[in-house]
Amino acid sequence: MAYLCLLLLVVLFSPSACQLQNSQTQILLQLRKQLEYPTSLQILENFDGDFCSLSSSAYMSISCEESSVTELKIMGDKLAKVSGFNGFAIPNKTLSESFSIDSFVTTLTRLPSLRVLSLVSLGIWGPLPDKIHRLSSLELLDLSSNFMYGSIPPGISRLAMLHTLTLDGNYFNDTLPGWLDSFSNLTILSLKSNVLKGQIPSSVSKVRTLTDLALSHNELSGKLPDLSTLTSLQVLDLRENHLDSELPVMPKVLVTALLNKNSFSGKIREQLGELSRLQHLDLSFNRFSGTPPSALFSLPNISYLNLASNMLSGSLPNELSCGGKLGFVDISSNKLIGGLPSCLSSNSDQVVVKFGGNCFSIPFQHQHQGSYCTEAPTIGEQSRGRDIAVLVAVISGTVLLIILLVLGVLFLLRRCRLRRMHEQHLLPKIVQDNAPTGVSSELLANATADQGGGSAEPRSQVQNGPHLVAVLLRRKDPGKLQLHIYKEQKPYFKSGGDWCRPRLVTFLLVQAGIKFRKGTSESILDIEFVDGVLKIPPLLVYEATESVFRNIISFEQCYTDCEARLTSYAILIDSLINTANDVDILRENGIIDNWINPEDTVQFFSKLYHKAYVKTFYYGSLCNEVDRYCRRSWPRWRAMLVRNYFNSPWTVLSTLAAVLLLVLSFLQTWYTMNPPS
Repeated sequence: MAYLCLLLLVVLFSPSACQLQNSQTQILLQLRKQLEYPTSLQILENFDGDFCSLSSSAYMSISCEESSVTELKIMGDKLAKVSGFNGFAIPNKTLSESFSIDSFVTTLTRLPSLRVLSLVSLGIWGPLPDKIHRLSSLELLDLSSNFMYGSIPPGISRLAMLHTLTLDGNYFNDTLPGWLDSFSNLTILSLKSNVLKGQIPSSVSKVRTLTDLALSHNELSGKLPDLSTLTSLQVLDLRENHLDSELPVMPKVLVTALLNKNSFSGKIREQLGELSRLQHLDLSFNRFSGTPPSALFSLPNISYLNLASNMLSGSLPNELSCGGKLGFVDISSNKLIGGLPSCLSSNSDQVVVKFGGNCFSIPFQHQHQGSYCTEAPTIGEQSRGRDIAVLVAVISGTVLLIILLVLGVLFLLRRCRLRRMHEQHLLPKIVQDNAPTGVSSELLANATADQGGGSAEPRSQVQNGPHLVAVLLRRKDPGKLQLHIYKEQKPYFKSGGDWCRPRLVTFLLVQAGIKFRKGTSESILDIEFVDGVLKIPPLLVYEATESVFRNIISFEQCYTDCEARLTSYAILIDSLINTANDVDILRENGIIDNWINPEDTVQFFSKLYHKAYVKTFYYGSLCNEVDRYCRRSWPRWRAMLVRNYFNSPWTVLSTLAAVLLLVLSFLQTWYTMNPPS
């Protein structure tokens, strides 16, 4: 006997038998840390006792069995719904950027005995991990009012004991999963206020244990599947979606049906008048037509009936009877005519009836004229509307054809112009009397004479005077030598003080949305950048150009008083030309007219200023402006859009044709439905 008493005392007072395991206590504290210490868990901070003994509240509840946590409910204070949530942390709305939903769920899975998990309004953000299925004992999962997005993980279908799944008020933006029929015990499925798209899968109709189905405030569309097989369904909430077509047969035990603000059409099923348990029916703001079934008003348990803002027509029978529990009826904003049945027109305080916006023959609430509810387009008006639609289609089609022809001709002309430019590029240079813009004929002649290629007279004229290049550089006559900078440029420096070679490659600038245009200035040095357009005066590159440039660059390097203008010009052009493709881009825009091979042009400018010293780079401010423009997103996106999707006239024409066809379809539909009087 003494042995039995001792054994009983050991069992009753053993710490492991009545207290939470230390490992699970640490897990709860870790969850509190990962949730960034919500106020609802503040009680855990200085609590030294057993967490299982904590009294439950509306914000926190912990239940245990056999030293393990079986129920965890936490209610936070992050209730605000953010319309602009884009999948990233939002200060004061979500948990911080350092929060990891994957690590958080991993910690949760270390509580394998959990049967009830409710984490509401805690700011949890991110895609729900599939590893949630490791909580194999879950019976209730509620993650409402958080910031979870993406698809509902298929691992949830492996929770065989789950009977309640609530994910309301999140941002799940995929389609409804097709594996819902995997549940054998699911009774409540609530996915309200998400961004779910697509059709409701037919697998929903196979979950015969469902009692509540709530999918309201989403973007679901298409036809509603057959729900008559859901023999236990009592609550159906599909408000504010884009569902269309006719209503299917409803379950016989249905109590609440909220189908308002969709696009359901056709007649209201007579079968709804056979649902003896129906209490709350809302079909407002749809496209139902015909006369509403009289049996709806006399259902034995109906208390709320809303048929407002449809296209219901006809008259209600005078002998219409109302159910004894009916307290609210709204049939406003339809096209009902005749008299109002006595059970709806009596001044009873127990029934609220709204019937305005119809054509009832009573002077109460706002009623339209009888013609509003009875008018219908005649055959002649319908034919006239179709004729107008056909006429608009013919005119628009003709205009589209003309536009296509004009754009086709312009495209062919452009191809011919580019072909002529390419042929001119292959011709040898014969006459050099007309010097390129920026380097005059006199400069070429004097430079040649100075090298021994001309007469002695020009050389003798400069033997006792200043250097020939210095004289030419100091000339102000634009017709003789166009090497003057017309606007001052700011230096282009690194943070260390040394000048930085610009990294402006033509191909990359085009990718960033910058356009190249031939400049109108007489000076080759007068390069401008205005509103995303780089204007460069034209330059003719041929065999003699290198000699002229080398002479001037050599002079700029030898005389410290001479500003390195042409050296800066060579550096800038060399930066723009990185491949033969860059040469082709500049040549197509009339900036470079090269009489040498494009591959040789690539190396032409880099050889000119090799090992040259530049104290001040005169295109610094221009490079800075280009850099700032390249950092802007919109020009780059616009260029990418044109390059990837509108790089040929046929793509543009196809887009215009598609838009025009869309407009024509809209006009035809409009005139068919609303023929002119």
